[in-house]
Amino acid sequence: MAQTTSTIIGNLTEEPVLHHFEKTGNYKARVRVASSRRVRDKERPDTWNDVDPLYIYLEMWGPLALNAKKSLSRGMPVIAHGTFVTAEWDDREGKKQQMVLLRCYSLGLDLNRYVIASQRIETAEKNLIGAALPADVDPQSLCDKVHRDNGEPDVGTVATATSESGEGDTAPPF
Repeated sequence: MAQTTSTIIGNLTEEPVLHHFEKTGNYKARVRVASSRRVRDKERPDTWNDVDPLYIYLEMWGPLALNAKKSLSRGMPVIAHGTFVTAEWDDREGKKQQMVLLRCYSLGLDLNRYVIASQRIETAEKNLIGAALPADVDPQSLCDKVHRDNGEPDVGTVATATSESGEGDTAPPF
């Protein structure tokens, strides 16, 4: 069954986190975005308030993941387009946890507040040279985590794992 695509506009709340899967050679990035609706304050018409806040993780794969890591940082306004999916994992006590995230097909900077330069990436050759980065940068040096023997988890779910933060058992394993 085909899933409906959605678009979210918001600001990044953190730096993108890049994972590399050695077995398959794939890259995956995740980042959290905050989105809300703006309404005019009734008592002070020159003031706007954010209401109905939404915080959601964005997940990207392949060249999109690498380019997001190279190009984006906390606070930047983005436009994300993709499909909502449910990630599942087991916490430390073996209890099932889940969260909804947006698996992005495309992700871009909202140009209402930025002027940018661009550089074409040859996806057929998987050219990994990023704008404003030296040509000899190894993409794996950008990774926050390397998965050596797990391979790539099923793209519909998150592989069973325990919380790495040690702070709580409900933290997703990424």
